[in-house]
Amino acid sequence: MEARTATAETALDRVERGSKLQARTTELEAQNRQLGELRQLNATVREIGQTVAQADTRTDIERGVCDHLSASDGIAMVRVSGFDSEERALVPREWAGGSQADGYLDAVSATLGDGSEPATRAAVTEEPVYVPDTADSLQDEAWRKTALSHGFRSVFSPPLRY
Repeated sequence: MEARTATAETALDRVERGSKLQARTTELEAQNRQLGELRQLNATVREIGQTVAQADTRTDIERGVCDHLSASDGIAMVRVSGFDSEERALVPREWAGGSQADGYLDAVSATLGDGSEPATRAAVTEEPVYVPDTADSLQDEAWRKTALSHGFRSVFSPPLRY
């Protein structure tokens, strides 16, 4: 009887150690993914810094920033807009992105009176706007349907000041 109990305890200990090892392995894999993403982000920031330092014009800076950011994993489109005072609207000056970005800029309203599209909200409030899920509140804001149809599942719009 004692031999069976000892064998059962050993087996349970082995299962528990295996579970702990699997949990630790999963945790380490997640940390390694995060570290890789941070390394990529740091490399992108360095590249952007070099572009800014070497640029001769504002257009060169804007184009370089768009190109570097859009080449990053997880970023489908980057745009830099200016303000058209006659139209009271944001007008894209530079942008870069994959095929899903085609047509998005033409399809959404960037007038400041509308104020719902993230870039216009960021311009009006001078605060960053982050929309983690464009599928939320589809009925409330028309831009969300357009973003979703172009493959944008989240949006981040920081205001830029010169």
